[in-house]
Amino acid sequence: MFNSSSIRLAVDGFLTILLTAVLTGCGGQTDIRESIYVPEKPAMAGRTVEELAASAGQGDAEAQFELGNRYYNGDGVPKDYAEAVKWYRMAAEHFSMYGRNLPEAQNNLGICLLNGDGVEQDMSEAVEWFRRAAEQDFAEAQYNLAICYAADWGVKGVYTSSSRMKESITWLRKAAEQGHAKAQFDLGCAYSTGNAVDQDYSEAANWWRKAAEQGHVEAQYNIARCYDTGWGVEQDKEESAKWLSKAAENGLAEAQFRLGGKYMSGEGVEKDDAKAAGWFRKAAEQGMPQAQCIMGICCDLGMGVETDRAEAVEWFRKAAEQGLAEAQLNLGNCLLDGRGGPVDREQGAKWLRKAAEQGLAEAMYNLGMCYHFGYGVEKSSFRAYSWLRDAERAGYAPAKKTLKDWGY
Repeated sequence: MFNSSSIRLAVDGFLTILLTAVLTGCGGQTDIRESIYVPEKPAMAGRTVEELAASAGQGDAEAQFELGNRYYNGDGVPKDYAEAVKWYRMAAEHFSMYGRNLPEAQNNLGICLLNGDGVEQDMSEAVEWFRRAAEQDFAEAQYNLAICYAADWGVKGVYTSSSRMKESITWLRKAAEQGHAKAQFDLGCAYSTGNAVDQDYSEAANWWRKAAEQGHVEAQYNIARCYDTGWGVEQDKEESAKWLSKAAENGLAEAQFRLGGKYMSGEGVEKDDAKAAGWFRKAAEQGMPQAQCIMGICCDLGMGVETDRAEAVEWFRKAAEQGLAEAQLNLGNCLLDGRGGPVDREQGAKWLRKAAEQGLAEAMYNLGMCYHFGYGVEKSSFRAYSWLRDAERAGYAPAKKTLKDWGY
């Protein structure tokens, strides 16, 4: 009743999940509240705090901005948000040597006001500073203003949800067209869902590709999915695997999990169980329950790794404790059989019940058999029948056969 066939069935089910993975990163609200802008190569990086303070005191806006960043990040001075705000505000309000207000300082002042860092939180004032910087074509501020409209943070005036999203898209597009990777990614998501724009998969793929080429990891994953499915592009399994590899190497657990599936199935890459297990392990170590479960399967069956059933049980337990029904089934079966550790039928039945209550047909069947034989639970013909009937209704063929054998 409880044997390796149950583990193997889980492999088949997980391969189905691997081949139908969805897009990532398009469902939630971007958090910009820690997005202080620091230039990659600050013009005054070589100057000491004392030198910066002297220049800043004489009205040098660039020095004021750099000093604000030093205090905000605790770079060479104790971290002091209030002091950072003071210098950001000076730089934001004063003209620089180039005859303009510094949009970088206006943006960072907006972030401090949005977050309440060193100043009383004021989202409306934050939006006004973002707007000033955005109107100077500063892409980071254009992106932040877009997010404020989308999230309804500090936006003044009467806006419907629809009008706010359209305004958000306007600023998002401005930032994206300047090469802002996050904006390009979010604009791709808007086109993929039809959020405030006409749904257009080709446009979604176009913007994701631009972001992916800049190293945006979620965009790399999504453009991989586009090539995998032919969504907005010509289907190309090898191109999909290429982008998936980039996202996986950049540490995205979903990409690592899916790349493992590619190597297991040989889709777009040469089949290699060892590489498959290696990528599953990386995703599992990041806490992804599906990867933990399939890593347990690999250890149990010796797929790409040495057989180690004790390790398999550890992985099943990690995933089961996160509520993954397939892992709960496998852990329950292992405990009932003493597979990878001592027999513990009471705990085995407990985990089968958790999986069964989530609607997993095989778990319903095995729990019913536990009641039939009295394994880990009090023997009960009624409960045995009830769980097998549920499994049958869920389409589990062995349940139908067993009920027939029992005369039902």
